[in-house]
Amino acid sequence: MALQSSGAISVGQIRTELGSASGSIRTLSAAAGKSTPDAMSEFYGYSNASWPSGMTARYDAANYSGGTIADSTGNGYTMSLSGVTYVANSGNPYIQTAIGSSNQSISPNSSLYGSDFTWCTALCITGSNGDWGSFWWSEAGTKNFLSAHYAPNWNQTSAWFPRFDTSAASYVPWNGGMGTTNNGTSPVSASANYIATSPMHLLTIRKSGNTLTWWDNTTLIWTFTGFSTLSIGSPTQELGFLNKNGGGYVTPAKWRFMGMFNRALSDAEIGTVQTLMTSYS
Repeated sequence: MALQSSGAISVGQIRTELGSASGSIRTLSAAAGKSTPDAMSEFYGYSNASWPSGMTARYDAANYSGGTIADSTGNGYTMSLSGVTYVANSGNPYIQTAIGSSNQSISPNSSLYGSDFTWCTALCITGSNGDWGSFWWSEAGTKNFLSAHYAPNWNQTSAWFPRFDTSAASYVPWNGGMGTTNNGTSPVSASANYIATSPMHLLTIRKSGNTLTWWDNTTLIWTFTGFSTLSIGSPTQELGFLNKNGGGYVTPAKWRFMGMFNRALSDAEIGTVQTLMTSYS
């Protein structure tokens, strides 16, 4: 389990996280891959857990520089950002999006997409844009795929809901009358705005075979098993993050991490990603 992101940290806590018997801060720092000079504060948010395999791209708001965030995996899929605000937040930085101006896009590459995948982001929704809000969205001439959460005043409900559109069909958990394919289980009203909270939650979308699931931290909130194929169109198109690619339909949010895997992670691996991505929020 990750160490806390503020307050006093003891040598004992660090030893437990590392599984070490040493009481030397230098020995513990070296085991964690940290260089001198040593400081207890270096262990804020530290976790000895490692990333699951199959990660194709990862973005950390702390690496924001000059309108870009480098891909921490080293694969080179740079994220370009405009119309956003970088917030230092006392050493726990995040990116704040803004309605009408933000655009965050990821360089196109086929390895981002697999027949199975898991996409994760540590974020906190901070409001409504009054229209569709998206998490990942890409269009190339015609809609290819969209994962969205906001439905304004439809069926007398304005709330965040799981939704996934492909070039072939739309999959949403609403009740009937929406003019699209309605499947899955609707979130209860008490949890409809589950992600609009602090600290940041990990939102995960996982495709495994013919099953698509959404997760809030390690809680499964929605399952859809009704499709036989999932077509997301051109595998080399630009991907919009928290907005339509090219801008528009911005999700007002603050986010710290985002990661993409080209396989379906296990439930336990989603828990590992949560530990690693939300320890700083």
